[in-house]
Amino acid sequence: MAGSLKDCKTIVLDFDKLSKPEVDKIVALVGSESNLRFLSLRDNGIDEADALALAEALKHNRNLYSLRYRENPLGAAVVGAIASHPALTDLDMRGTKIGDEGAASLAQLLSSSAVLTGLQLRSASIGESGAVALARSLTHHPALAL
Repeated sequence: MAGSLKDCKTIVLDFDKLSKPEVDKIVALVGSESNLRFLSLRDNGIDEADALALAEALKHNRNLYSLRYRENPLGAAVVGAIASHPALTDLDMRGTKIGDEGAASLAQLLSSSAVLTGLQLRSASIGESGAVALARSLTHHPALAL
């Protein structure tokens, strides 16, 4: 799969419960020097270990600009790794339940990143402390649209 998809610029796999081998192929593709610009993985049943592998693969990808990672689990470490991607301008993490810890991790990265311009966090189980941390980070990131 990864070899045949190397030239794809857009991949949408929404609502497709991915098996471990399929997730591994996506991770390999994201970590390669592919032409992938947009990846949508909505409600795929990806577990946190695979999400961390995907986040690590993103560190080797300079072409992906938009990631839709809705309704899949994310912990604070995964949120930080994804949000620190150097070229990502649009990140959709609705329904990921990142909580206050994930929001604080994201806020810390937003304070130093000027690339991300779109962020969606609805239904991410963010409480007051996470919301305050995000609000404070926005003073350092005026281009970001929530």
